[in-house]
Amino acid sequence: NHFLSLIYVNWDVSPFIDAVFYLVLAKFENGFKDTLRVKQIPGYSPRQRIEFIGNNSSNNLILGIGVYDSLISPKVKSVLACADTLGNVLWSKTYESLLQGGNWWLQDVEQTSDGGYVFSNQEYIANATTPWDDERLCVVKTDSLGNFQWRKYFGAHFQYQIEGGQLVSTDDGNTLLFWTDPREQPSITPFSLPVNPNQTVHVAKFNNAGSIIWEKDFLQYFAQNDSIGFFPIYLVEKLSDGNMIIAGEGVNDNMNIVTASYFKIDQNANPIWIRFIDPQPWAGIDRELKTYGVTETSDGGLICAGEYYSDSTGQIAFALKLDGWGCLTAGCQNAVGESENAQGVSPFVRLYPNPASDVLQVEYDLKTNAEGATLIVQDLLGKVVYEKTLTNAKGSESLEVSTLGNGIYVVAIRIHDQLLFSNKLSVVK
Repeated sequence: NHFLSLIYVNWDVSPFIDAVFYLVLAKFENGFKDTLRVKQIPGYSPRQRIEFIGNNSSNNLILGIGVYDSLISPKVKSVLACADTLGNVLWSKTYESLLQGGNWWLQDVEQTSDGGYVFSNQEYIANATTPWDDERLCVVKTDSLGNFQWRKYFGAHFQYQIEGGQLVSTDDGNTLLFWTDPREQPSITPFSLPVNPNQTVHVAKFNNAGSIIWEKDFLQYFAQNDSIGFFPIYLVEKLSDGNMIIAGEGVNDNMNIVTASYFKIDQNANPIWIRFIDPQPWAGIDRELKTYGVTETSDGGLICAGEYYSDSTGQIAFALKLDGWGCLTAGCQNAVGESENAQGVSPFVRLYPNPASDVLQVEYDLKTNAEGATLIVQDLLGKVVYEKTLTNAKGSESLEVSTLGNGIYVVAIRIHDQLLFSNKLSVVK
């Protein structure tokens, strides 16, 4: 089934006087051909938007909503709501900046391994000396009912045009947060901002208590790959092999070439490959290539879809089919001089049954040399409960799990120090 979120306003008498505002959920199936249900949710303000819609572990809907709480001197707040699959709201909570004049805009929501939630917000306040707002990222942690637990700030204390806020759960029960620096440096003169030479992507890993485990950036890696970096990040997608694709825009040092850009990393933020793709000579000085979706294909590749815009061509939808190396044209990993590694082509790994109670079957095709390959099972504290060296690049293993306690484990395949595959295993007896 599919869900579509809309905003609906029911006017009464005159604009914004005795008005009734709704958020609307429409449920579809059969490729959007059949409408199953349309649900009106009482709205929060005249200006509101659903920024995030997803499922939690109970298969309920989690909605992240940005709202203006007033038409006069509005303050932007974030709302987290939970609804059942019929659109009935089970609970909702409102959160806001602690700063005078501070505003929030919700970016992403992720359920945590303890059953609660984390959500990210762009927090911004007006800068008294420049035409630009100052911004930072704030992450809020709640329990399973949306009750506030803690907030944490990331990036510079306040920074011109910080972007991002994408959240991804890791297989060890923690969370990754992604953001970028501004593409240009702040200036008191609009429309003539100097290029920011230190613009890059940042990743921070934190646990459910809000403690930062590590923080990394890719400034040096981007410099080695002929790009000033990504700005902004449009999405971060976790793949079946446990690695992640960061989709954004890439620009060169002169800021005059913009490409659709895809960056693959592992869960420890180690780069695997980066690609800057301009599939046709689209012209225009004001260019944007926004990726809105990345889907894995059965041959280990990717389909990336989004929109292209330029001042000369207007708006065009695009779809790209990439191979497991992220190449639009086969062999690009050699053409750009990158060294091949075990993660260039996504492996095939199947775990079944999952959940398991007695024996777990692991079928695999590493699609690379098996030298140094190891199958590992760990609990969420990182303790290794099973380890075996794989001698063949393709085969199957039977793992006895009846001796393990009920809970979540991580099944991983590594080649030397490189993570090739990672997925969660649930043991239920």
